[in-house]
Amino acid sequence: FASAQDITIQSKDNTTMQWPLVPPGPYVAPLRRAVGSPSAVGSPSADVAPTLPAPVLPPTQVVSTDAAAQPPAAQSTTPQLPPASTAPATRAPKVHMIVSALDYKKTSSPLTCSVDGDNMLELARSCNASVEKLYNEEATVANVSKLIKQVGARCGPEDYFVFYYAGHGANLPDQDGDEDDAQDEAFCFVDADGQTSPSCWLRDDDFAKMVTSSVHASTKVIILADCCHSGTVADLNKPIWDGYQAVSITGCKDKQTSGDTGKGGIFTHSLLIALDGLSTREKASYSVADLFQETLTVDDTVFASAQDITIQSKDNTTMQWPLVPPGPYVAPLRRAVGSPSAVGSPSADVAPTLPAPVLPPTQVVSTDAAAQPPAAQSTTPQLPPASTAPATRAPKVHMIVSALDYKKTSSPLTCSVDGDNMLELARSCNASVEKLYNEEATVANVSKLIKQVGARCGPEDYFVFYYAGHGANLPDQDGDEDDAQDEAFCFVDADGQTSPSCWLRDDDFAKMVTSSVHASTKVIILADCCHSGTVADLNKPIWDGYQAVSITGCKDKQTSGDTGKGGIFTHSLLIALDGLSTREKASYSVADLFQETLTVDDTVFASAQDI
Repeated sequence: FASAQDITIQSKDNTTMQWPLVPPGPYVAPLRRAVGSPSAVGSPSADVAPTLPAPVLPPTQVVSTDAAAQPPAAQSTTPQLPPASTAPATRAPKVHMIVSALDYKKTSSPLTCSVDGDNMLELARSCNASVEKLYNEEATVANVSKLIKQVGARCGPEDYFVFYYAGHGANLPDQDGDEDDAQDEAFCFVDADGQTSPSCWLRDDDFAKMVTSSVHASTKVIILADCCHSGTVADLNKPIWDGYQAVSITGCKDKQTSGDTGKGGIFTHSLLIALDGLSTREKASYSVADLFQETLTVDDTVFASAQDITIQSKDNTTMQWPLVPPGPYVAPLRRAVGSPSAVGSPSADVAPTLPAPVLPPTQVVSTDAAAQPPAAQSTTPQLPPASTAPATRAPKVHMIVSALDYKKTSSPLTCSVDGDNMLELARSCNASVEKLYNEEATVANVSKLIKQVGARCGPEDYFVFYYAGHGANLPDQDGDEDDAQDEAFCFVDADGQTSPSCWLRDDDFAKMVTSSVHASTKVIILADCCHSGTVADLNKPIWDGYQAVSITGCKDKQTSGDTGKGGIFTHSLLIALDGLSTREKASYSVADLFQETLTVDDTVFASAQDI
């Protein structure tokens, strides 16, 4: 980047702390994947390089109370990336995907579908798919329609258009007489306030029109729906799909409900464990039908659910499944129980259990008054025993990812890209990770989550706090700053607005962490924001006795760059991990990673900020 920012490190009592998030196998940074040349990005030997858009610097006058602060001069050079490899004679099909997931937190019928959405995003990105997402309040019918048109327009012949939905589903009275049971099926989207009602829902007829009017018939279409009443939610048996190659796999039949485990849906977990099983057996390719059969087996073996996962097909019963992970893939549920080699194996004799599936209250999201939820499951999902723990307990990584885009303000950023990339990294390393995005990222919620996650940390575990968003200077309140300025994270209120009353000062952040995390736990703070050099206040007495390191996007008086697709610091960090992975480094210190990150920033971005 060759940026003007100086990526910065601070340390408290541990200059050789090991870096905990080492990917298990080859790791390719998101920016490398985006330009299609994973082997060369950041190599100073590249002679010719296409360019990314110039870094977009956040308007500091909006998020800083320091009237003297000035944004750095515009970069004279754009980040330099080497050329992508020459395309083969036959163009490989591309996968264009939409992930829509809703938790309905502002309603009386909440779910945990953002867990499913995150898991599908991770899968899609690992397969180098082009993926867009709509979560919660963003998932309105208008936004879904717009995104289907945009993504559909990108699809070429033999490409894949994949639409994934996790949320509530409903039956509605048929409006045009094309349903044998006199019922349309519908996706339960929301309004801009996060409320859901039939006026916000998307009928199967309208969904089919959206897709077929946006995607060319030469593009393969896959619909995945983890919701109630979803068997024919794509209406693939209707004439509007004639001439298309399309397949849908859904969580249940039209008259059934789909289960939520409390940490994602039964269907999505079954699908991902099925992919895990095919990966374990080193299947490099398989059809959608093969994956469907494997998913049924997992549902029967692991969940024994009452719902019937369903497949429909239009003119292509042998369509290949496009999202095949490149290398060993471990499903999120397997990672969570710590026994990745055995979940779903019918040969396991003894099995710990997950909480019983939580079924969505269908009377709230269905207009079919006769619909009844199935009887409560008599058995809980069966998972085989974790492997015997070694004599010495391995340190665990507990992580918080907070990312804000400020879409409801006049100073938007693209930090959710950074957050998603860090979530993907954390999950690939089997870290326990929690997230707070956008309106969820209030000081109250951050404080609560730091206490919860801190309480889980044992001796020699890692507590990792990652923040991407605006940063600010505030007048020092207690006289402990040499420059008379506190640094602050710019969190938001419940409406997504930001002002000094919503911000978290360095002093208060340090108190939160040290009061929640035991001194025997290693602490890493990563901050991709302006004015962040000492945002963790590690040089203050409150940290005495702790092992803590911070790496931040810039010095206290600097601003950090946003590329338009995430921050310079975060991209530099991830490309650094990519480089260490390429050199087959199995372990390295935080200081080693910091030095590698500086090299990437100088080589790729040439930024003005000092990490």
